[in-house]
Amino acid sequence: MTTTDREQPDTDAQRLRSDLAAVLLDLDLRPIALDAAAAYLLRLNGRAVLPKEIQAAFRLRRPSRSEPMTVSLRLGAASYVCHAHLLAPAGNGRDGGYIMLHFERESSVEEAARSAAAEFHLTDRECEVLQGIILGLSSKEMASHMGISPNTVKAFVRLVMIKMGVSTRAAIVAKLLEYNGTATTSRTAGQ
Repeated sequence: MTTTDREQPDTDAQRLRSDLAAVLLDLDLRPIALDAAAAYLLRLNGRAVLPKEIQAAFRLRRPSRSEPMTVSLRLGAASYVCHAHLLAPAGNGRDGGYIMLHFERESSVEEAARSAAAEFHLTDRECEVLQGIILGLSSKEMASHMGISPNTVKAFVRLVMIKMGVSTRAAIVAKLLEYNGTATTSRTAGQ
């Protein structure tokens, strides 16, 4: 095994930390097929196990052809929404169908701020201020939450603006949206 062969799994694992994943189940909830992102996401090592939240939701009800089912859950450090769709069988329909699980990562304010903080080299306090800006908090509200004066918050806001290359709070949010859209697009395109 060469050095590049050993490094390959880490590269693949990073690429598989996807915002989207899919699993195909039979009607007894046994996995039939899954994409690489789902295998990584569900940490399947030879045996497929559905998260407890999904198992509990299926005990209460099943998706129908006209109405898919949606379940919110946490996998690792991220939050996901799982959409379950009942698929009609191919051909003569003897087997009754399949269930497709589609996992979609939810983006949180904290995740967006942490991602931007890494990109723009923000300190922890600047990241806290960025989260407050994203939530639409005033300097006074942020100061109260952070236990510092409003003038100190304003200084952090200015530092965030300088590092992000903008001059208003609205421009910070716009830049963050632009950055997250570009980051999501490039992650998805790389797969």
